[in-house]
Amino acid sequence: MTSSIQPFTLPVQDSGLLVDLLRAAFAAESVASSFQYMPPLRLVREFELGRIDIYTSAKPNSGQPGVLSHWPVTTFGNQAITLKAKFPRLDGIEAMTKLRVVTFQNAKRFLGPEFAAMAAANKDYIEVAGHLPTAMLSLDRADVIVSQPDIFRFWLLHDKARRDKQAVLNDFAFHDLFSAGNKYWFAFRSEALRDQFERGIKEIYQNGQAEAIIDRYAVDYGSSRDFLIELDCRFKKVRPANCQAATP
Repeated sequence: MTSSIQPFTLPVQDSGLLVDLLRAAFAAESVASSFQYMPPLRLVREFELGRIDIYTSAKPNSGQPGVLSHWPVTTFGNQAITLKAKFPRLDGIEAMTKLRVVTFQNAKRFLGPEFAAMAAANKDYIEVAGHLPTAMLSLDRADVIVSQPDIFRFWLLHDKARRDKQAVLNDFAFHDLFSAGNKYWFAFRSEALRDQFERGIKEIYQNGQAEAIIDRYAVDYGSSRDFLIELDCRFKKVRPANCQAATP
């Protein structure tokens, strides 16, 4: 598992929203699971070397080994985040060219050609390994942070010792400048393992266990369901309004 996408993975607790869903899905198929947490680039290598059985950030036609899930499992809908008092509005990706932009490692590869062009032309563009330092906005060390909103909120509230968490969040504007979320498939060591996972995730959606896990993280960390839109569209009894055609 990628180590820096809290609350989807929480390495210190050996948990996280995605971890708990995977653990429950395999348990439904009577399969024990254990989890390792590491940087994204190392995950690819470990999978190629056969040291791990599931790689959770795979893409079709990537040339990576393994058996892909039949459908994408997670969606990273990244947004540009600013202080409302400074930049209440951003008129597109190009508007960030003259701003101090901080984002995650390899963002230029994942956020489209327009974003890559902006990054190449921006002398104040920075990519950070590990979790993004959300305090950079409040300390006036950055103008824009590009992140998945749930991850941004996790670190913002983790770093802030304030009682009124909603007041903290209200200081920020979230700009949805990227038309499509970055979808990820899972890659498995074998077809049998893939099929066990897919049966298991369907089962925990049907028996209510997935809902209980998702609700717990919403209460504890304020996480949304955006990360799980693909699973919700396939397996949730009442499906989100923005589902594309998806069948279980």
